[in-house]
Amino acid sequence: MNLTISEFAKSKGVSYESVRKQVSKREDELKDHIIIENGKKVLTDQAQEILNGKKPVVIVQDKNLQDKEYQEKLDEKDKRIEELEKQLEEIELKSQNEILRIENETLKKVREIEKIANNSQLLLEQKDKEKTDLEQKKDNEIKLMATNRQARREYKKELKRKAKEEKKQAKQNI
Repeated sequence: MNLTISEFAKSKGVSYESVRKQVSKREDELKDHIIIENGKKVLTDQAQEILNGKKPVVIVQDKNLQDKEYQEKLDEKDKRIEELEKQLEEIELKSQNEILRIENETLKKVREIEKIANNSQLLLEQKDKEKTDLEQKKDNEIKLMATNRQARREYKKELKRKAKEEKKQAKQNI
């Protein structure tokens, strides 16, 4: 784990200054194992081992072997990128298909609602027509009843008139 000089000094129970002097004395030995982060010197694990008196394990590799391993890692990463791009394309295709499915379902439901609304409108119009027809029939029956009353009155008058005439005739015949 990388540590700053002050963190390393605290972990060893020594002063910052003593660690800084050791780093300065062994600058050539430590130069590849110290990094600068946010303006502070940070000791890598190997730098810490050197300061603790241990010799770091130096890995010597053939340049061709390093290049080959590097190329293999690049090839693996390229393959992984291709796999991820393929997955992304599949996800995008599934998303588009899902969007189309939802749009179709929505359109279907809108058509059903429109059909229901049209049927409701037709039913309302039919009920209005039935109501109008019933009101017309009622008005006609009221007129017919009124006409029948008038006719009955006139018929009664006629009967009374005939009865009077018959009485009058009967009186004259006597």
